[in-house]
Amino acid sequence: MEIRKLEYDEYEKLINFIDEAFDKKDGGRFEDILPKLYFKDNKSFIHYGVFDEDILVSVCGVYPDTLVSPYGELKVAGLGAISTKKEYRNKGCFQKIVTYTLEKIKDDYDLIFLSGNRYRYNHFDFENAGRTLIVEINDRTRNALNPKDYEIKDLVENDLDSVKLCLDLYNTQKVRIKRDINSFYKVTRSWLSSIKMVYSNDEFIGYFSLSQGCLAFEALYKDGYRDTLYDAIISLTHKAFVFMDTSNLSEELLNVVDDYKLEHNQMYKILNIDNVLKFLNISSFDYSKYTQKELVKILLGCDEKEGLNGSLHISILDKS
Repeated sequence: MEIRKLEYDEYEKLINFIDEAFDKKDGGRFEDILPKLYFKDNKSFIHYGVFDEDILVSVCGVYPDTLVSPYGELKVAGLGAISTKKEYRNKGCFQKIVTYTLEKIKDDYDLIFLSGNRYRYNHFDFENAGRTLIVEINDRTRNALNPKDYEIKDLVENDLDSVKLCLDLYNTQKVRIKRDINSFYKVTRSWLSSIKMVYSNDEFIGYFSLSQGCLAFEALYKDGYRDTLYDAIISLTHKAFVFMDTSNLSEELLNVVDDYKLEHNQMYKILNIDNVLKFLNISSFDYSKYTQKELVKILLGCDEKEGLNGSLHISILDKS
């Protein structure tokens, strides 16, 4: 078998492969659910594949991005679309493609991350970090909360003034993935989501993404409007993945929801520890006595307050 990077002219072969691997043929193809990543003219197209002669049997995608903090930028990448053709599973293809991809990108990024089962990726020195608050919502929840005065509007792509309102709020996060006015809408609409803007007394106070399955995520709000945004989310959803500082939870909300739980939501691997420390404004730290996975827990753990797009919670220290 041969392992190599896929070429641009193999795009159709790739998209058909991952649609089949993730059973997307009958609804929600990858070009639809991840429009920023999967389109024919994407010049940042990076996918590695295992080939049995001319048959593509296993794939791993690399999605470059930039993480921003007050102290600089970090080169990061997500790994995804990791899959193997059914008849080639349990033959070592998964191990081969992940090992090959990690070797190819190890000098290109400071931090990489993925979503997946811990037992599959822990072997490659990935470790859990970040947390998600998952809130189960029913009609009793909606009726029990004190009603707030709000209005919900759909964000549309060509309304650049409204897109900028959401982007400006997104950029108030101390730690975030870099987005601009051109990419914000497509990224936020990933997984066939719609973007809901929330207004109170005609003032824009926040937004959230709502998937086709009525799951809410990426909920951001202005100071003082947390509970108003929660009410807006609850009015439209049956389950909310609320990415937030969980030390500041709404007791009113948690007292009336059907159920809630905290879960780790992504796995991380640090490739350049010096750049990560600089990004976190940590000037003196003896990391030599820790393993890769321990460093993820210590530096990117889930006990701090700042959030990366609601997913990665890390602390940025003050200069003082």
